[in-house]
Amino acid sequence: MTMVLDRSVESAIARLLQIGGRGGDPQATARRLSDVYPTLRALSQASVHDLCQIEGMTKKKAEQLLAAFTIGIRYVEEPKVESPTIRSPQDAYELLRDELRLLNQEHFVCLYLNTKNQLIARKTLFVGGLNSSIVHPRDVFREALKLSAACFIAVHNHRATRS
Repeated sequence: MTMVLDRSVESAIARLLQIGGRGGDPQATARRLSDVYPTLRALSQASVHDLCQIEGMTKKKAEQLLAAFTIGIRYVEEPKVESPTIRSPQDAYELLRDELRLLNQEHFVCLYLNTKNQLIARKTLFVGGLNSSIVHPRDVFREALKLSAACFIAVHNHRATRS
């Protein structure tokens, strides 16, 4: 049977087998796994008992490996959440209104957007005192670069005053 798993997948499996394990060469165990289970699908459908038949595999390592597949499957099946699109100042206001209006301190928030004006991230960068918030432009731009944002909208509130 031809090996379908490439070396990078084999290496990832070896790294996973290394976590919390003792003894045995994880790279050699990963190679043996790929000889018996030539595809990820085949490997993901193996039982703990079947995996433990492979030299170097323990029950704990088999459970770790199958747990990684479970996480991957859940990731793929997870419904994609549509990010809000911000086309106007009113859209930004409506997105943050309820969250910011009753705060007792000033908050400086940035909405980072992609090229389609969809929200990538919402970050509170600074929380000020009762009536001020010191903003450092380098921190605003650092986040934008880190997120590869096409643009950002800076927002701040005025603390809530109650009569």
